[in-house]
Amino acid sequence: TQKFVDLVFNTLTEIAASEISSDRVDAAFQQAAYHYREILASYPLHLLDRVMDAWIYGVDPLTFVRMNDHLEACKSQYQSDPKMFNKLIQDRILENNHRLTFVLKPDKELQARHDAAFAEKMKKIRSQFNV
Repeated sequence: TQKFVDLVFNTLTEIAASEISSDRVDAAFQQAAYHYREILASYPLHLLDRVMDAWIYGVDPLTFVRMNDHLEACKSQYQSDPKMFNKLIQDRILENNHRLTFVLKPDKELQARHDAAFAEKMKKIRSQFNV
């Protein structure tokens, strides 16, 4: 666990200390724009879900409806301060004393237990059938 945490923090430290290519940042902005502007068959449901998620947590429910404005404001901030993302990584992640490391360990017997429980359930159901 600690080796992984060290790897992540060392990588983030390198990123925060070096220049992030403007091409990569522009590509990330473009990808975000596509993500929020993409209109699929279930677009109204996705938009409603985003609005509800914001609203129930006390955030302006129209935040995601105005995503173009937010992306443009963020781009403008980046253009005036190209180290913006480096600073965010440093301040919000690396120097954050309130972080949590959450470890998920797989249960190697889980599938076998589910299969056994399912087989038992099917056995009980089959026993109720008249032959």
